[in-house]
Order: sequence, then C-alpha cells, then structure tokens
Amino acid sequence: MAKPSFLVVGHVTKDLLAGGGYTLGGGATFASLTAARLRERVALLTRAEPAVAAQLPALALGIELLCLPSQQTTTFENIYTPAGREQRLLAVAEPIGPEDVPEAWRAADRVLLAPVAGELPGHVTGFSPGSLLCLALQGWLRRREPDGQVRSAPWLDAEAALARADLVVLSEEDVKGSEDLVTRFVRTARLLALTRGARGATLFHQGRSIPVAAFPAQEVDPTGAGDVFAAAFLSAYRRETDPLPAARFASCVASFVVERQGSAGVPTLAQVRQRLHAAAAVAEGDR
Repeated sequence: MAKPSFLVVGHVTKDLLAGGGYTLGGGATFASLTAARLRERVALLTRAEPAVAAQLPALALGIELLCLPSQQTTTFENIYTPAGREQRLLAVAEPIGPEDVPEAWRAADRVLLAPVAGELPGHVTGFSPGSLLCLALQGWLRRREPDGQVRSAPWLDAEAALARADLVVLSEEDVKGSEDLVTRFVRTARLLALTRGARGATLFHQGRSIPVAAFPAQEVDPTGAGDVFAAAFLSAYRRETDPLPAARFASCVASFVVERQGSAGVPTLAQVRQRLHAAAAVAEGDR
C-alpha cells in the first residue's frame, strides 16, 4: 500500500430510502468521493458487511479501499422536517481502531476522520505529525437511544482530540444550536469551521470569527453537504496560510451536492472551477 495524499476513516452507511432500499452514505462515502473528484490520491478505511463492501469500488476510480469485515453495516433512517433532520440509527458496524490503519496510510498528506456513530476512538493517535489532520465531529457528538433515535451526547475526550487537529468541522445541527459548545471547541481548536446550511459557514481562527457565504443552489437533498465541505476544505487548505480561500472553495463544492440526491451531486474539479469563475465574473460586474 502506497502513501495516499488523502486518507478518510469512518463508517460508510446504508441510508434507507422512503420507497424501499438504500443508498450508500455517511461522511466517509461523501468525503472520499469528493476528494477523488478533486484529484486527490484517496484511500478509504471503513467497515461494512460483505454485500455493502462489494459496492464500494464503484464509488469512484482511484480510491484505494480497505473495508474491514463486519456482521452489519451502520444504517440510518433520515427524516427531514421543517424543524430539521430527525434520524434513527438502526444498526452499527464494529469500531475502527488505530491498529486498523495500514502503516503507509498513517503518513498521508491529509487525514480526515469522519465518524458517524462513535466508531472511532475519542482520542486521536497514530498519524504522522506532518499530516494535515481534520476532524468532522458529527459522530463524536451523538448517541443512539434504545429506540434507535439519535440524540446529542457529551464528548469527554474533546479537548485532547481538538488540540491534535489542524482543522475541525461541525454543523449547527451537530451542536443543536448550542453556542456554549461551539465556544468550548473554539478555545482549543486551531481552526474551526461551523457550517450553517444555506447560510454558509463561519470560520473561527486566531481569535477571529470570519463569515463564509454560501453559493446559490437549488436544494434537493442536503444530506452530505457538511462532509463534502470538510473534504474540500481539507483538500484546499495549506497550513500557515489564510484559510478563507479554502473555505470559499469548500462552500462552492458543497453547493453542488445539495442539488441532487445522495452523492450523485458531488462535482468534478472542472465543474467547481467553472462555478467559481462564474461567481467571480458576477462579483466583478457588480463593482
């Protein structure tokens, strides 16, 4: 196994469809596909049952896949209401530990940890100090109730993990509107992006709060937009430089995925460049 430029770790999921059947989802699915479309050399470490593992190579050409065996695949039912998304977690695959990461992958240029159901340890270990490390916090901030409902949960190892990360991405939905929780994370994180759906995002960096505008989009399905943002942000970010251009790039990439169902809307790099160019031309014309 060669060193990838972009490593994604987390459960792929079965997202149940209203009419029956399922589509592949989860932060690992959206993030690895996004990175591949942005021309990264992508490796994906996940865990799923054999029937789902057999579908994963079709995600995109060029993704090096290690799917650990599991009796079941993490399975969600997503219900969108005017008040927001409601989720039921119907099954959970086995965890993924630091010992499961191949040696060559631990030195990946970029590492995105994208848990969805607490499948990764709360502490972050085993990766090269030279790797850019991004944490997508969703899966550390919730728990499964006995009836399957997904609820918020405290993250006891937060400060230790955040101190190790170069980038942190979470959504308003992840914190259920708790500004206190965001403030807690901002105190430790070097760079934190809080995504706000159609209202864009906010960067917290070096004591500053920086708004990032959303790109106009005709929303069809918001599932995965935050994961796409995280992957695009990590792909574009360069340590010790202004993070705002990378966040704008990520906002543009995320605007595509909401326009189609599931991961079908994840764009190519050429499509992203075209939309960025069009937006720059409009901005120039408005001056």
